[in-house]
Amino acid sequence: MGKDIDVRQKVIQTVMAVIFLCGLLIFLYPKATEWYAAYKNQKAITSFEESKKSVKNVTEQQTPSVTQLPVDNKRLDELQQDMLDYNERLYREGQKELKDPFDFEEPSFVLKDYGIEQEVFATIEIPAMEVKLPLYLGATKENMTKGGAILGQTSMPLGGKNTNVVIAAHRGYRGISMFREIEKLKEGDLIEITTLFDTLTYQVSRCKIIEPDQINEILIQPGEDMITLLTCHPYTKNTHRYLVFAKRCENIAKSEETDKAEKGKEQQYIPERAEDVEKEISGHIIWMEKYIPLMGIIVIFLLIVGGIIVTR
Repeated sequence: MGKDIDVRQKVIQTVMAVIFLCGLLIFLYPKATEWYAAYKNQKAITSFEESKKSVKNVTEQQTPSVTQLPVDNKRLDELQQDMLDYNERLYREGQKELKDPFDFEEPSFVLKDYGIEQEVFATIEIPAMEVKLPLYLGATKENMTKGGAILGQTSMPLGGKNTNVVIAAHRGYRGISMFREIEKLKEGDLIEITTLFDTLTYQVSRCKIIEPDQINEILIQPGEDMITLLTCHPYTKNTHRYLVFAKRCENIAKSEETDKAEKGKEQQYIPERAEDVEKEISGHIIWMEKYIPLMGIIVIFLLIVGGIIVTR
């Protein structure tokens, strides 16, 4: 009789252990996907940084390491000049080709045409969001799954007056947070963009919520040297677009009056209470996505431990 009880207890304990392991795998699957996506994201950034090092080494007459991707400096100079000319032409012609959202997908430049085999053109780092992403040219579906994308028919990130680099990213994709917590950004926060040419620092000046078809909101502003971050809003609903405008740090003081006028327009566009509600909803959803799987694992573990104690 005692042996039967022991066997029954072992069976119950085994079943509980199997249930725990199955539950653990279910809860860990999204996390494993996140780790793998983060690994690929970091690999793309590392490859870009190695290329930038090789450019610097050649400029300083040093020998690039074997791991660094070779970049032809003459072709790179040609690319930079073509991009500068493109930025000037884009403003001069009033971005006339920017007629509908599909224009954004077409990259303004193909890096392979300039002997650059890598797809990453730059990186964007946003300390307030704890995010660093590779940047690709053209907001194609493929590019948007891998990081941020510089929209076609918008400026290239070289700095200078009459430029507006529009950078789009999902509010999270396969575990990479991307622009998920963009609502954390506030006036004064810094954004850093690093290209093969230079590193540019921008400071957030304002945020705005718009309708998806309000293309005029992302156009180049005369005299400004700026970037615009673009993503869907509110989180998980995606009925609107959330914009973050940032200006080169050295140019911020020149346009404070313009900012004040624009902020007044924003308050008229969306009531403050409605915006606060959307932010609160987004915050709750993001919090649940982060911590509910962990809480589920803890609950399953406690149930299993409790069951083992009871059977004994």
